[in-house]
Amino acid sequence: MATAIGEESFVDLNGNNVLDDTDNYSDRPEAFRDDNENGIHDVGTEEFRDFNSNGLYDPADNEFNGALCNSANVTNICSTSASSPLIYPILIEADNEPSSGTLTINIETPNGTLTTYFATVND
Repeated sequence: MATAIGEESFVDLNGNNVLDDTDNYSDRPEAFRDDNENGIHDVGTEEFRDFNSNGLYDPADNEFNGALCNSANVTNICSTSASSPLIYPILIEADNEPSSGTLTINIETPNGTLTTYFATVND
């Protein structure tokens, strides 16, 4: 399982580039591999990344974690600390012959910087 340190996202309803009371944000738990694709972490059966190293799987913390947190503008709790986002792409390939390929992922940061990642996938 591959994870990346990141931040939670929000819908910026007024376009001011910071989290406000009227904005809706995604609150993410620690990243886990959702083997049965039910959208919840099944304790003891699904691997997770212990982002805060407390030895436990931690659910969403009810606060926005991201660089665009402006605590002066919100009554919601928010933090500029990074979070461990729930990201788990599911790749399914069916064939009777072994194969390989390259997965290309392009990520654009809020400041417009584009970063490209490549992953080689082999049977």
